[in-house]
Amino acid sequence: MVLLDRTGKEIELTDAGRIVFEQSQKIVQSFAHLSDELGNLTHAKRGKLTIGLPPMIGYKFFPNILSQFRNEYPGIDLNIAEYGAKKVADSVAEGLLEVGVTVGEFNDELFHSFVFLKINCAWLPISRARLRK
Repeated sequence: MVLLDRTGKEIELTDAGRIVFEQSQKIVQSFAHLSDELGNLTHAKRGKLTIGLPPMIGYKFFPNILSQFRNEYPGIDLNIAEYGAKKVADSVAEGLLEVGVTVGEFNDELFHSFVFLKINCAWLPISRARLRK
């Protein structure tokens, strides 16, 4: 099948040449799109992320963080599961959650972890003078 018609110094595509050229352009574009899509997955621009948070901690500290995350990574479907600390840790260990936030002690050997928040709490008993009244 002839793809090029060469008449003198000019070269032109034949009808078959135009079809091959157009289809090859589509293949090149599809490959570029495929490459972009795979890059988005490997660079965390698209996908799904399930995070486990204890209810009180999630309510108090995470709305702003989650909002910023959604703005920065709009292609990631973010799912939040509110569980107690033990269930969060167990769910991460079982592969049901990708990320978990816990309060208190847990098995450091199972997880890659870091402390990102320390809260100082104080016990403020009523004064003895007020108790005597």
